[in-house]
Amino acid sequence: DGADSPAAEDASEDSAAAAAASAASSEAGEPGEVIKEGSLNKKGETNSNWGKREVVVQGGTATYRNKGKLSKSARNPIKLALVAVVAKSALPRCAALRSRAAQRNKKLKKASNSMSASDVERFVVLKPLEGGSSFLFEASSAADADEWAAAFKAGGAGETDSC
Repeated sequence: DGADSPAAEDASEDSAAAAAASAASSEAGEPGEVIKEGSLNKKGETNSNWGKREVVVQGGTATYRNKGKLSKSARNPIKLALVAVVAKSALPRCAALRSRAAQRNKKLKKASNSMSASDVERFVVLKPLEGGSSFLFEASSAADADEWAAAFKAGGAGETDSC
């Protein structure tokens, strides 16, 4: 019977070792593993326009691009270990989000340009750990924003209470 041969035992051990290595690498956030992908609004870096972007959190990076186009970011992804997700409690203090709140308040005919907690529930801000401009994203709902924040953290981003 060939099933008890040393070659069969070696093959069985090799496949078990390969399965264990595969499980360990997927837990560690392997570069090819997609954690989350979808659409977010993103504030432009050189102007104050907001535009819809396709975003992919994969391994330790996040990339974004205009739908169907390869943007600069897709060639130079955000390294999530070098940014922190700004906690929701700190978002009302983010000056960079005030213009978006003012836009919304004007559209809703609200008199105030101040930001409440409910105004910022859909935002996710990635703040660089060592200077530079923050990445400002807006999700379709508060729950979606929470999922994106969790995905960025799963990819290696930290968390901060400062904006």
